[in-house]
Amino acid sequence: MTQSVVLNLKDPTTLETGIAFTQGDYGEEAVLQILTKDDDTYITDALSASISFTRSDGYIVTGELTGGGGIYQYQFKGNELQSAGKAVAVVTLEFEGGRVSTGSFAFNVRYNPMFDRGIDAGPYIWELEKIVASAKSYVEYLETLIEQLKPGIGSTALTKADLVNGFDQVEAGIKALDAAAGKRLWDKFGDYILKNQIVNNLLATQPGNVLDAMQGKILADKFAQLNSDIIAAYNEIDAVYGTDEIVCSLALKPGHQYLILCSLTTSESDSSAIMSASISCVGDARVIGGITVRTTMHSGGGCTNWMFVEPTADVTINLYSYGYSSKTYKYKGTLMAIQLR
Repeated sequence: MTQSVVLNLKDPTTLETGIAFTQGDYGEEAVLQILTKDDDTYITDALSASISFTRSDGYIVTGELTGGGGIYQYQFKGNELQSAGKAVAVVTLEFEGGRVSTGSFAFNVRYNPMFDRGIDAGPYIWELEKIVASAKSYVEYLETLIEQLKPGIGSTALTKADLVNGFDQVEAGIKALDAAAGKRLWDKFGDYILKNQIVNNLLATQPGNVLDAMQGKILADKFAQLNSDIIAAYNEIDAVYGTDEIVCSLALKPGHQYLILCSLTTSESDSSAIMSASISCVGDARVIGGITVRTTMHSGGGCTNWMFVEPTADVTINLYSYGYSSKTYKYKGTLMAIQLR
């Protein structure tokens, strides 16, 4: 049986409905349909709706309304109708922002001599029922989880007693190192260099690595070799008028690149006479530079020249000069080859 109540929440008084239910009614035989209004307009924007009953014996029973859009239903669970007499129901609507609105109505609970009053069920609390149901679901989940974990719990599981906070454990597979010991290890060794961070070559590009001490000697040898790979020659010759004469020469091996430098002066001071300095490479090589440079012999003159050479076979580098003047004088020349890396 469904009983309908039209409840104006603007009315501060308790609505006397004249509705009656019988002691012990519950379920589909005892249903309330509640229409909530603001004067003549249905209240449709409530977020939730609840109801509480004050029985004639003073007990309070709470529950939740179903439905929405201003039309709600409540199916009695039984405890609400245990006490014969007048009962008062309060409907509470909750809105966005926490605002609430309430309205109340009264109805009668008819006496039923056949109703078993020997069972004192007490007040029915809907929120408590939800908490109990939720707790049961958590208990079931934990029981299932424990059953799943049981196969892995046994002699191989560690307990607090199995944690070691020192470094004197020698038997493997028995104890575990306490996390606090990890900090002590870090404090002691955190700034150490790991062995795999020591690089024993000169090709590494990873930042943060260090060079093996053995590479120190290799580098020293490389620098020593670089410093020793400077080949030089010096010579003085008589100038011959109208002829190219070689002043000095160097022999170079393949497999390297060389920077060739030279300087040339004369023993004559004649601002009207010309002198020159040329570099030539005799043999197979890639050559850049080495063109002839010229100046006057004023105060002995002075020419410098350069050449880049990458031999593919044994080559000879010559410094030579042309005799522009018929006077008697000497050429003084220095030729140097620097092996490049």
